[in-house]
Amino acid sequence: MKSNLLLIFFALAGPVSAQKSVKAPSNFIFIPMGEAKVESQMVAVDAFFMQSHEVTVGQYSEFLSQLKEQNKNLYKDCYPDTAKWVSLFTYSYNQPFVEHYHKHPSYYSYPMNNISREAAQEYCRWYTQHYNSSKEAMKRGKGVFRLPTQAEWVRAARGDNHNWIFAWEGPYLKDKDCVKLANFLSVNDANISRNAEGEVIVITPMQNTGAKQFITSPVKQFKSNFYKLFDMCGNVAEMVSDCESVRGGSWYDTGYELRVDAPGDHLPVPSPMVGFRMVFVPSTGE
Repeated sequence: MKSNLLLIFFALAGPVSAQKSVKAPSNFIFIPMGEAKVESQMVAVDAFFMQSHEVTVGQYSEFLSQLKEQNKNLYKDCYPDTAKWVSLFTYSYNQPFVEHYHKHPSYYSYPMNNISREAAQEYCRWYTQHYNSSKEAMKRGKGVFRLPTQAEWVRAARGDNHNWIFAWEGPYLKDKDCVKLANFLSVNDANISRNAEGEVIVITPMQNTGAKQFITSPVKQFKSNFYKLFDMCGNVAEMVSDCESVRGGSWYDTGYELRVDAPGDHLPVPSPMVGFRMVFVPSTGE
């Protein structure tokens, strides 16, 4: 299903016969209405469009550039907390990421991170205004961009496959050729131990063994799910709008934390492990 060719009809307020045709915005995928299994509860979810990949550094840089000119106070609030690359990784030399990750064009295809949920929401508001005044919106239809709800995120991750562990079929994190299906932290027996209470713990290795690199990966580097959405599991954990957890796990999480049902240990606060993607809901009053 190609999102840029998809034509969906959304019912407007009033008679059922009053309808408006809406095409998916570029890089957004139609997710049909249905149910999502969230915390063992089945939740009804209306149809929406989901961004095919996480918001990138390059996309967010356009937002910051405009804010710098128009609203310097908001610019400061939305600017990434680059120091997190060092403060959270005292054993690793991450100063180059502090200086370059959010500025250098080489990272423009990497997922945006180290921002608060409030900053992500400001980006969504800015993108809504930016898009609705564009020629693309005139052709495809206007709407609102925002963070997904928890149920929407789960719906987009596995659709009607309510018992899937990950955003793909099967319990494995690698395919038949032993290629990783997501960017996550690989561990081996040497990294598994017990604490003083006898609980099994994972000792974070100094290197992400088997990963392409020990940070995020460019978006669309791993196989998409059946909706053609990339990195629903791994790369950066993703913010949702209605709870204080993030979904999908990150490059610094073990495979267990990539489960669709796992809320993860991260919070929607500035972190190298946390990013976001948007949903698009067409306007119905025009």
